[in-house]
Amino acid sequence: SKLEANIQDRYRLDERANVLGAIREHPITGLGVTIPWTATVQPLSVEHEEGRQYVHFAALWFWLKLGVLGLFAYVGVLLGSMWLAWQVWRRSREPLLQVFGLASLCGMAGLIAIDTTASFTGVEGRFTLLFGMQVGLLALLARTAGDSSDGSDYAASSRLSASIE
Repeated sequence: SKLEANIQDRYRLDERANVLGAIREHPITGLGVTIPWTATVQPLSVEHEEGRQYVHFAALWFWLKLGVLGLFAYVGVLLGSMWLAWQVWRRSREPLLQVFGLASLCGMAGLIAIDTTASFTGVEGRFTLLFGMQVGLLALLARTAGDSSDGSDYAASSRLSASIE
C-alpha cells in the first residue's frame, strides 16, 4: 500500500507496465532509440519532461529501444566486462592491479543492482564514456596480466586457453 501511495513509486510501476506493453508489441526490433514509448497500458500518475525516452530499468531500456539484440548486447557487455575484471584480479601479479580488478568486478555487480532502478549503462553519456574507459583498461590489463619478462607465462596461458577451446 505504501508503494501505491508514493506518486513517484506509482509512476515507476506504471512506467514498467507501459514499457512491457510496448515490448510486447515490438519484441524483436524494438521501437528505435529516438521513438518514445506510449502510455497505452496504464495511465501515468506524473508526466516528466522527456520521460518517455527513458526507462528506470536498463535491461528494459535496451530491449525497448534496440529489440532483443539490444538486450543481448547489454547482458553481453556486462558479462564480458565482469569476465575481464575477474581475469585482471586473478592473473595480475601486481597487488594494485589485483585491487583494480576486484574493485571493478564488485563495482559492476553494484552497477547491475542500480541498473534495476535507474538506467546508466549506455543511456547516460558521461557514465558510458567512463565505463568504456574502465573496460578498455581492464582489457589491456587482462591481455598483459601474468606476462613475465621472457614471455613464458603468456605462452603457457595461451596454450591453456587454446586447449580449453
